Amino acid sequence: MLKEKRKFLLALDGSDQSTAAVDYMAAMLPSRGTEIVLFNVLSQIPEALWDLMKNPDYEDWAAKMGNMEKENLRLLKNFMDQSSKKFVDAGFSEDAIDIRIQNRVVGLARDIVAETKKGYTALAIGRTGTGKHTGLLLGSIASKILGAMAKESICLVVGKPDPREILVAMDGSPGAMKAVDFVANLFGGTSKEIVLFHAMRHLAFPFMDTGDASPMKEIEEMLWSEDQEVMEQVFEDAKARLFKAGFQTAQVRTKIIKGVNSRAASLIGKVKTNVYGTLVVGRTGVSQVDEFNIGRVSNKVVHHAENMAVWIIA
Repeated sequence: MLKEKRKFLLALDGSDQSTAAVDYMAAMLPSRGTEIVLFNVLSQIPEALWDLMKNPDYEDWAAKMGNMEKENLRLLKNFMDQSSKKFVDAGFSEDAIDIRIQNRVVGLARDIVAETKKGYTALAIGRTGTGKHTGLLLGSIASKILGAMAKESICLVVGKPDPREILVAMDGSPGAMKAVDFVANLFGGTSKEIVLFHAMRHLAFPFMDTGDASPMKEIEEMLWSEDQEVMEQVFEDAKARLFKAGFQTAQVRTKIIKGVNSRAASLIGKVKTNVYGTLVVGRTGVSQVDEFNIGRVSNKVVHHAENMAVWIIA
C-alpha cells in the first residue's frame, strides 16, 4: 500500500514527448498530498573534448561549443519552468514542485534509475525523447530504464493520452492486485472511473491434418467458465479495495472478453477504441518468472502502445 504522502519523479529532456508527459501527469495526478520532482540529467560537453579544444587551432570551435552548451541550458531551464507552471495551473502548490537539473554522473539512464531509488511513488517518462529514431518503438533511454527498474513503478507516456478513464488489467495474480491497490491509493476519492478488465485467450490448438480446432471448443468453453468463476471473485476483492479507498459504485465497472489471440493486443485495442488513456498493469502476472523484470503481456503493451500512458506497478 502507498504512503499518504506521494512523490513522483518526472524525467524530462525538453522533447515533445516530455511535454506530453507533463500535460498528462498534471491532468491525471491528484494535487493534494502530491509532490512533483521535474528531473533532468544534463549532458555536458565531455572533458576530453574540451582538452582537445585547448589547441589554438580549435579556439573558435571551443567558443561555439561553449555557447551551444549555455544556450541548451537556457532552453532547458525555460522548459522546466513552463512545466512547473502547468502543475501550478492544475492546482498544485508551488512548494510541492521541485526542479532538479544535474550533470551526468554515469549515464542518462543509470542516473535516472539511481534517482528513483530515493523514495518515489513512481517514475514518469516519455517513451521516446529528443533522440527519437524512426522505426524504434521504444526509445533507448526509456528501454534501459524499464529494464533496470525491477522494484520501482513506472509510467510510460506515449503520444497524448486521454486522462479520463483508467483500465486496470486483471488476471488474478498478486501483481494485478498490486495494480488495484496502487490505483486505489492514488485516485481514491477522485472522480476517476475505473474499468477492471480481463481477457480470455483462444486455445488455438487445431489438428495438424485438417486445421480444424472445433474439437477443442468444448474444452475451451469449460476453461473459460472456470476462469470466469475465478475472476468474478477477483473482481469482488478488487472492487472492495477500491470502495474502501473512496471510489463510488458507479465509478467502477468490470469487463471480461473471450476468445482473444493476444492479451496485450486486446488491452491496446480496448484503449484505442474507448476513452481509456490510462492502462495500469502489474509488472508480472500469473506466469511470473523471477529472471524477468517485466511480464510478457506488460512488455508487449509498452512496445506497441499508442496515445496511452502505461503504468507498470512493481
